[in-house]
Amino acid sequence: HITGDIDLHDIRIINDEIYFISSQLNSILKIDYNSEKNFTVIWTPEFITYNKNIPFEDRCHLNSFCVIDNKIKYAVAVSNSNVCGGWRN
Repeated sequence: HITGDIDLHDIRIINDEIYFISSQLNSILKIDYNSEKNFTVIWTPEFITYNKNIPFEDRCHLNSFCVIDNKIKYAVAVSNSNVCGGWRN
């Protein structure tokens, strides 16, 4: 599946669907065959602000997530930064 350059991290299969983290989009996403981008945003940390579109810049370096009982339970980010590259500090 082509998603473009989205800095994909951690990937899991839940109920036969593919979920993954995009550090570039600061979000957990799911492969979506009906979407123009081939993915749908499932979750973005509440401290990541955006208007119409998820920002295409690595702000918090969302890196991993945990699945319990076939549900996404936890996500790991390097920081709670809301500026491009702010997680590096």
